[in-house]
Amino acid sequence: MTGFGSGESDGFKVEIRSLNHRHTEISIKMPSFLIEQDMPVRNLIRSRFSRGKFDVNVILTNRQKNKIKANKELAQEVYQALQDLKAELLIEGSIDLNSMAMFKELILTEDLEYNQEAFLSAVEAAISRVFEMRAREGEVIKKDIEIMLSRLERKHELIETLSKNSIQIHRDNLTKKITELLSTISVDEWRLNQEIALIAQKSDISEELSRLKSHIEHLTSVLSEEESVGRKLDFILQEILREANTIASKTDILDVINQVIEIKTEVEKLREQAQNLQ
Repeated sequence: MTGFGSGESDGFKVEIRSLNHRHTEISIKMPSFLIEQDMPVRNLIRSRFSRGKFDVNVILTNRQKNKIKANKELAQEVYQALQDLKAELLIEGSIDLNSMAMFKELILTEDLEYNQEAFLSAVEAAISRVFEMRAREGEVIKKDIEIMLSRLERKHELIETLSKNSIQIHRDNLTKKITELLSTISVDEWRLNQEIALIAQKSDISEELSRLKSHIEHLTSVLSEEESVGRKLDFILQEILREANTIASKTDILDVINQVIEIKTEVEKLREQAQNLQ
């Protein structure tokens, strides 16, 4: 699901944007002095969301307290190296602070002080607002899925009605075709009827319909759960597709095949929506 949230605290502003994603992917952009907070931020996001793509941007709203520190040991080494170079190459002039200033980025470091609790508080506030936005979107998606599930249930009921006499219909069709083919050949009637009954029995889709109904009921049950349901829905929808394909392969009733096609269309729509849920 998509979402946006921001939080501010003691000079920090944290913005988080989320997009749909099958897994959890987190990208963080923040000042280098906060690099030690990279993992805590990731852990906070993962504790609230099971999947999604998250872009985190940390903005400083005022200058943080800082201290300039000199690396005295490194400065001494730089000074000595310059002295050695001056002596070896017979360079005139003195080495003073102006000379050392050329190396200020190397020997001077900025030690920034910040309130870690305030920073993480801003992160948590942004995460909470993203969560609220995604929750609202989730309710809308949930209602759409419930409507699709109702359509699936109706199509399942229709297939059950259409296929009530499927075995007898299949037996009659086989008998007619075989009788026409063997009209001029003498065959064992009892053996022929046995073979026809066996072939017709293989067209029975009652078990597939029973499992299909169970999967649809399971979908409805999962949708009411409070925890993350996206991956569960993905799995159940795969099972529904499996049963639908088996039904289509076993029946020769055109109306049933047409309903299976519509079920598969609905399942594809459901899979798209399930991708939006965590």
